[in-house]
Amino acid sequence: MPVLETDFLKALLDPKDRLHGPSEKALLRLKRKEWNLASSALLELDLLLKHAHIPPEERSAIFETLTGEIPGDRIVGVTHHSLSAASQLQARHKDASNFYFDSVHLALSLEVDGQIVSSDRFFDRVAGVRRIPLESL
Repeated sequence: MPVLETDFLKALLDPKDRLHGPSEKALLRLKRKEWNLASSALLELDLLLKHAHIPPEERSAIFETLTGEIPGDRIVGVTHHSLSAASQLQARHKDASNFYFDSVHLALSLEVDGQIVSSDRFFDRVAGVRRIPLESL
């Protein structure tokens, strides 16, 4: 089952985002239990919201809303194994900027089936991963 990453969440929350429509379609696939969400995407989203100076109570409301929309059994959790794999990916892709969270998303997708749903074309360069373009939904 493919794994969704942070661009899905960002677009889902922003109706003006060019990926909002595709993200709504991806949400349906999550609800039908066809796809998964990387838990690391939730953490990355929270850091992005915090960096944008969104107050804690608003961030909490956003995550409560997501809790009602995204089935908990569709979230692939970060483990010591996935963090080890992410570190290995970081070592192999030193040229990639801001690769920390992407490496964790990738490690989680590799644990599941090697498919990641993303608009990030960098993932096309990672061996063993098949990117499903979010924008194509």
